[in-house]
Amino acid sequence: MLYRGMDRAALDRAYSPSSTAHDMSGALREWTVRSEAARALLGRPRELRYGPAGRQVVDFFPAGRPGRGGKGAPLLVFLHGGYWIEGSRHDSAFLAPSFVPRGVAYAAVGYPLAPAAGLDEIVASCEQAVEFLHARARDLGVDADRVHLCGLSAGAHLAAMVATGRTAHRVRGLTAVSGVYDLRPVALSYVGEPLRLDAVSATRNSPLHRLRAGLPPLVTAYAEHDTGEFVRQSAEFAGAWQNAGNTGLLIEEAGTHHFDVVHRCGDPRSALGAAILEQIGDTS
Repeated sequence: MLYRGMDRAALDRAYSPSSTAHDMSGALREWTVRSEAARALLGRPRELRYGPAGRQVVDFFPAGRPGRGGKGAPLLVFLHGGYWIEGSRHDSAFLAPSFVPRGVAYAAVGYPLAPAAGLDEIVASCEQAVEFLHARARDLGVDADRVHLCGLSAGAHLAAMVATGRTAHRVRGLTAVSGVYDLRPVALSYVGEPLRLDAVSATRNSPLHRLRAGLPPLVTAYAEHDTGEFVRQSAEFAGAWQNAGNTGLLIEEAGTHHFDVVHRCGDPRSALGAAILEQIGDTS
């Protein structure tokens, strides 16, 4: 047994989101279709290069109306999933139409992927993207004090790393959806191999082990049909966040699986969508 009574085969299943998701390929196609529709509706985003690596580009959609008091609009920064080895900013525009018309700017972050990049490099790249957007806030029509992060799966992990690391003071709010926050069991599964994770690097890159008081408000969500380990990690992370003295909320989105729960972020009728809008606050 390697972890919590699980051997390698059990760990592989526990950390395989597709094992409990129906029609994963259809859900991934929907990200692409919805992202294309977002660009057709809102216009092509500004492509902002924040670093020299090929994937270090942000797709930026300006807010649909000016921010309050001349300070600029709030910004929602989205970090895609794909277990740090797949995914793209190009397929991450699908939430933009839910926020841009409400006066919230939207940025989909591209970042280097494994195995070409290690996890330390991937995390540092995401921090660099947030620093870049913060520094360019005025030029982008964004309020530098209202930068919110949202991530799905591996993107939730990366958003949590950004919000607990050296760039934590740049983040006003964090939404982490169906993520993993303790990478020690992940390192023992099939996922750890392309990332070259060992016990030391897994602990170093686990936001669960970086918590302290003074962190931004957190919304943690998971899908009803996530695997047990994704559910456990979400609940454990939300509880630890609160126990460290921070504001945290845990939401289960009924009727969803790992690959479609993210669409609830853009639905103000859902608990998750309403919580994100409440976290962002007034956009008038």
